[in-house]
Amino acid sequence: MRNQAVVVLDREEFKNQSTDIQVGGTKVTASSSSPYDIPEAVQSYRNEQKGIYTFEVKYIGPDEPTDTVSFGKDIEIRAGRNSKRIYAITVHPADPHSKTSVLNTIRVGVSQLQAHDGFPRKDNYRMVDNAFLKVGDRVLDMLMFGETGPIRKAAG
Repeated sequence: MRNQAVVVLDREEFKNQSTDIQVGGTKVTASSSSPYDIPEAVQSYRNEQKGIYTFEVKYIGPDEPTDTVSFGKDIEIRAGRNSKRIYAITVHPADPHSKTSVLNTIRVGVSQLQAHDGFPRKDNYRMVDNAFLKVGDRVLDMLMFGETGPIRKAAG
């Protein structure tokens, strides 16, 4: 079993994703066009003794200082102090040996951050959530079952 895994994302899949929002009672389609908001890789770590997983999200450009937000004892998210982008999610799932439990805990954390008043980066959070939907199984296979190869490019 591995304690670390990296998956490089296909950034093209995340470009031009849009969402419908309400502006003054009018439905508007908005999209994140900033390349700095699009995740480029997910680097993951597992502490098998504690049953804790940490998923770091990598972006182009420099890192920034982060603030940590906790949602109960099972979810901790590090978000950029200025950008509010998700930089890391640490989870202590109910069943650390179940991919479904780990992925559900991540998705609960992202949705709780989306609902949090001080974190307005809904497009970034949606892209991070979509990244976990696309590569979560692959990352967890690497961590739990020792799939070989340090870096895998996520296929669409």
